[in-house]
Amino acid sequence: MSKERFLATSWERFRRMVIPPQARPVQVAEMRKAFYAGAAVLWEGLLVRLSAGDDFTAGDLELMASVQAEIDEFGQELDRAVLKPDRN
Repeated sequence: MSKERFLATSWERFRRMVIPPQARPVQVAEMRKAFYAGAAVLWEGLLVRLSAGDDFTAGDLELMASVQAEIDEFGQELDRAVLKPDRN
């Protein structure tokens, strides 16, 4: 079994990219909770919804495409909010 801590590594990368260095410890702690909660919801959802067996089914591929589409949509929404042109 691998000792890699994928989520811990991903959290640290996310934290460095998103949370300002001057953020208060409570903000960092709450963001960490939200990050891991999101990971848990996604993991649980995949475990429940993906079909049993070694091969992906059409339904599995549809689910993964749907998840990717939601992630892309959120990213575009975030880009619009963060990168919006200055209106002054």
